[in-house]
Amino acid sequence: MENYITQLLTDIANAHRPELPLETDDDGSRTIAAVEKWLAQQDEPKHTFSYYCGLKREQFPPVDRLNPSQIDSVVEAFEYLLSSWNMSASMPEEVPSAIKYELLVGILDKEVDIVDRGIIGIEFCHYDPNECPFGSEYCTCKDYN
Repeated sequence: MENYITQLLTDIANAHRPELPLETDDDGSRTIAAVEKWLAQQDEPKHTFSYYCGLKREQFPPVDRLNPSQIDSVVEAFEYLLSSWNMSASMPEEVPSAIKYELLVGILDKEVDIVDRGIIGIEFCHYDPNECPFGSEYCTCKDYN
């Protein structure tokens, strides 16, 4: 399994968003053409994160086949991958890596918006403690209900 995880980490690194030149005016601000292009894309059908990065959920082994070190490595690599695409997954710090792994891999099947600037936050919690994806032990919204 160690060889597979090494290859998977390479695949994740290769799935990072390529550097794209921004269309800017002389003062460094976004051009009107770039903004119009972005607005036009908002009418296009959304795609899954898998569509953009090229990774498939099937590439990720079931969490119960991985040791804690392997899980941590994949979680860290996946969070870095999201960052390259201007995305961030919102999870409580104390959530175990195995739960993070499952939630992060699930992002591959979610429809996402891709932006050039700023960060798109990916939320997992719908503020219903009974359906919290982090489990009742790690649910942070139960204190507010």
